[in-house]
Amino acid sequence: MLKALHSNMFKTILVIALLAFVLAHDAQADKQYYIYPDQETFIGAWIGCKSAGMKLANVESLNDQTALEKAISHSADKSNTGYWIGAATAVFNDNGWYWLDAEVKMTYSNWGTGQPRYSEDDAETGYCVRVGNFYKISESSKWENIDCNSKLYYICELKA
Repeated sequence: MLKALHSNMFKTILVIALLAFVLAHDAQADKQYYIYPDQETFIGAWIGCKSAGMKLANVESLNDQTALEKAISHSADKSNTGYWIGAATAVFNDNGWYWLDAEVKMTYSNWGTGQPRYSEDDAETGYCVRVGNFYKISESSKWENIDCNSKLYYICELKA
């Protein structure tokens, strides 16, 4: 237990130390985004943000999307696999998309071509939203729904 506590404390200190270097702030945006340097499942990313006193990014407007893109462009961790943001759905609901930490239905989206799409293969694990490098074509900031058990980097959010 002491080892787990030490590990969580180290992660929190690391996040705070790195914030000055990779946190992007846009004067027009009311949020700051942090690109987390580990790959996790969606739930692991959610826990990682929470343990650092943040939440998975909620992108609720074009201003938020622009700030998110700026954070990604300034990040040292350029991901070819994309990044988790805080939206998800499950097959047992109306296929509505929700910002989990805000517990509100998504009203703004930036879906890529043909998205969201649903597959029987992902039916048991739900669908979560990734941003970046959409199908390796010119939709690098578009959103895609994928299996929540995939491992990706992730983007945490702080209110400015």
